[in-house]
Amino acid sequence: MTALTKQEERVLTYLQQNDEINPLSSWKHCGVYRLAAVIHQLKSKGYNIISSRKKTLNQFNEQCNFSTYNLGE
Repeated sequence: MTALTKQEERVLTYLQQNDEINPLSSWKHCGVYRLAAVIHQLKSKGYNIISSRKKTLNQFNEQCNFSTYNLGE
């Protein structure tokens, strides 16, 4: 596989140690603001990462959608 960037390494390590990653945990724990871009790069390098969509309410009681990612088998 192709060498990983520092951000890709941090996201992959987080995924290996936790069930899933989402944009907020990515920013807090990995320093990665554009998680979807890093996930796209990891997928293009051959990593099996599964995307799921989730819904929540924000601080203004408005519905928001976001993606979570986990490692596939």
